[in-house]
Amino acid sequence: MLVCDHWDRADWSRLWWVRATLERVDTEAAGRARYELLLGEKYPQYRDHPFSDLLTFRITDLTGWSGGSDLGE
Repeated sequence: MLVCDHWDRADWSRLWWVRATLERVDTEAAGRARYELLLGEKYPQYRDHPFSDLLTFRITDLTGWSGGSDLGE
C-alpha cells in the first residue's frame, strides 16, 4: 500500500490524501533495462550506479479524499 498526502498549515481545506493498493509484477530483462535507462536520464545520480533490484507495481485500487472542492491546484 502507498499513501500520499498534501496539506497546508494555513488552509486545511487544501488537505488531501490518496491511497493506492499495489501488486508487485515481474519485469522482464528488456523492460528492466529500459526503466533503468529512463531513471538515469531523469536522475543523473543513477547513471553510473547499477541497481541491485528494480521493483515494479500495478495499481489495483485507488482511494482518496479532499478537504476542499478543487483538486486542480
